[in-house]
Amino acid sequence: MNEPITLYVVPASHPCMAVMAGLDMKGLEFERHDLMFGLSNVHQFVRFRARTVPGITIGERKIVGSRPILRALDELVPEPSLRPADPALSAEVDKAEEWGDLVLQEHARWIVLTAARQAPEALESLTAGYKVPSIPSWVTKRMGAGADLEMRLLGYTGAQVKNEWIPALPATLDHVDDLIARGVIGGHQPNVADLQIGSSVRLLLNVEDIRPGIEERPAGKLARRLFPDYPGHIPAGCITSPF
Repeated sequence: MNEPITLYVVPASHPCMAVMAGLDMKGLEFERHDLMFGLSNVHQFVRFRARTVPGITIGERKIVGSRPILRALDELVPEPSLRPADPALSAEVDKAEEWGDLVLQEHARWIVLTAARQAPEALESLTAGYKVPSIPSWVTKRMGAGADLEMRLLGYTGAQVKNEWIPALPATLDHVDDLIARGVIGGHQPNVADLQIGSSVRLLLNVEDIRPGIEERPAGKLARRLFPDYPGHIPAGCITSPF
């Protein structure tokens, strides 16, 4: 594979972590461009005509979003495959991946932001290992308000996160544990659903209030196996644990 690969990420982004794990599994070398919180939307729209991360260029090809990118990686390097050869299992993996992308990924993102809203100084910890400017304290104090605005623009509210998504977290993780028990994820060879779901669970493990209720579950153990190094720590006392 001679085409240059450039990946555009935001620090600690779980879909970005999923794609980086996929690139590593494929043995593909890539250049990573780290984008700053709050500025990535502008950069991504200019470069990709889309606001979200991750975005990747493979030669002249531009792709945005973890699911399309992971499929493109399978096209570039077929082995090890990120999707099972068995059609029935592959269909289950695709279904789990879609749920991980559209449901779990969103819940994890806004649960963590809700917690970080109470300890904005913890946002600095999410940038560990990334080449982005240090966040001044006066900026972190205002980033919580920025997160609130972004949530409202996207149709999410703090009440929805606190009253629905956080209380539902045990049942959400039960579903992940069930996927592991049924062999859809958690096998020796990680698949696209492993990466999509595992990265979201691993992000949640950074929230001290809920970490004890996650880490001993099959879901928590899988997340740590797939993503042993993950930046960020949200201290206790930021959200009410549902466990």
